[in-house]
Amino acid sequence: MVARNLHPGPAIAGFFAGWIVEDELHINNLATHPDYRRIGVARSLLEAVLDESGYRGVSFVILEVRASNEAAQALYKKLGFKLIGRRRDYYRVPIEDALVMRRELS
Repeated sequence: MVARNLHPGPAIAGFFAGWIVEDELHINNLATHPDYRRIGVARSLLEAVLDESGYRGVSFVILEVRASNEAAQALYKKLGFKLIGRRRDYYRVPIEDALVMRRELS
């Protein structure tokens, strides 16, 4: 899923990548162009993905986020994700732990 900019500036404001297996959505990547951060692009993308996932029969959503990415963690928590674990040295450049977060869908 892509958030497009309709005004002058970068054409892509943000994107989401993930996959559904059975009743699980795994979020691989959620990113916002630096020019469009802190204005709700990532939140809007994620809300749209969660809505669509519910229509597709997804029961829960899972993701990994860098332990240092406090902004992303705050967004996920606001949208109902809970911390369920840690993967040591999950990221390679630079080496960093990943926090595993999960959200149930109704």
